[in-house]
Formats: sequence, C-alpha cells, structure tokens
Amino acid sequence: MSPDRHFMMPETQFNFVHLTDIHIIDEASTKLCARAFQQIHNLRPSPDFIVIGGDFVENGTQVEFDAVLPIVKQSQVPVYSLCGNHDLIEGTDPSRYMEHFGELCYSFDHMGYHFVMLDTTHRDYDTHSWHGYVQSGAMDWLHCELDSVPAGKPILLFTHHGLVGSREDLSCDVENADAVLSSLKGFNLVAGFAGHAHSLRRNEWEGVPFFVNTALSQTRANPGGEPHGFMVVEVGAGAIAVRYHLID
Repeated sequence: MSPDRHFMMPETQFNFVHLTDIHIIDEASTKLCARAFQQIHNLRPSPDFIVIGGDFVENGTQVEFDAVLPIVKQSQVPVYSLCGNHDLIEGTDPSRYMEHFGELCYSFDHMGYHFVMLDTTHRDYDTHSWHGYVQSGAMDWLHCELDSVPAGKPILLFTHHGLVGSREDLSCDVENADAVLSSLKGFNLVAGFAGHAHSLRRNEWEGVPFFVNTALSQTRANPGGEPHGFMVVEVGAGAIAVRYHLID
C-alpha cells in the first residue's frame, strides 16, 4: 500500500519482523518463542530489526519474564518492544515490563522513516484493563512527538491494541481510538501495526493500512485458526508489503 504521492518518500529499502502476543507461561510456549527467533535469524535477507508488539508473558510474573528474557536479549537482531495488557502486574502496574524493556512510549528513526511506539495499556482494573486506552500521559507524549516530526516524514505506528477495525473481533480495542487517529491527520502515516486480537487482519483508515498480527503462543489460540507465524514487513519507496512467515 502506498501513501498519497504528494509526500516525498525515501528511496531506501529494508525489512523488519513484527511478532506479538507470545504469552510465555510454560516450557512449550518458551520453546515456540525460541524457535521463532531461530527462524528470524535464518531469514535472508536478514531483517534490520524485530518489533515485539506486547504480551510477552501471560500473567506478568517475574518467573515468566525470566523465561522469555534470555531469548529476547540474546537476539542477533535488534529488538524493539511494546507493553501488552498481560505484561502488567495484576493488570495495572507496568513496572516489571519497564525494568526489562524501558519506556512505554518512544520513537526511533530508520532509513528515513520515523517509528512511533505508542502505549495503549489501560491502568484501571475495574474497567476491564485488558481493553486498550491511551492514557493522558501517553496522549500528551504523542502530541509532542508528532510536533517534532519534520513535515512529510513517513511514519509507521505501533500499538499493542488495534486502533482500526472491528470492536467485535478486537482489531480495534482502544477506547479513545478516534482521538488518537484524529491527532494523526495531516501526517505522512504509512502504516500501523498491532496485536492483541490474535488474528490476521488488514484494515484501513483514510487509505492507510493497519495490520493486526496473530498470537505467537502455544497457550493462546488464534480464533481464525491461523498457524503460528510472524510478519515480515518489506518497506520500499513508501510502499509496504507484508508476508506471513509460518514457523516450522
């Protein structure tokens, strides 16, 4: 999918991996995660980096984090990550995730593109914190972040909960998604990526593709029956091509 051509797009080409919703809880889920990383390391051409879209673990416990951390930290490819609702301690506290992976909202540049990592985890357990909500602090961060992006620079947006699609299948599960999307109007948004819904989806907002990825999990089924896998995203001249790579 290509953005509106009134934006000047970089001529660079690269690829990266998007995987999400690992839900580490036992030895089987840990082995599946390790096998996925082995296959990522064997990809040719090698991806420039990996984005993990949240829900590293099932219950937010240190034991679960201890199981997945060696796999992620020993990756031969740089890893960027997001916090998922299952990574919170008792559904409200992101401190354990932050101890291991850093800030909840951040950005980075790569090959002329601007990557925005936006936290969507709810903190109010009484309002079903497994649903998404961009907290006021995260929303303020997003506004400041967008103000700093040079005009026309292509943006790729990453969230755990989806911003675009259906509430029923959870491809859109952010309570204030409309406010988030409104803040992106006028910017050169090339694509969005999310997890949480445990299914393969491609939705659109104002011509921009928003991709939803499956769960890479032994304990959490994909409702659509999709087999275990991850996305290989190819970026070139502003166009986005997504391949779903099956895990052997």
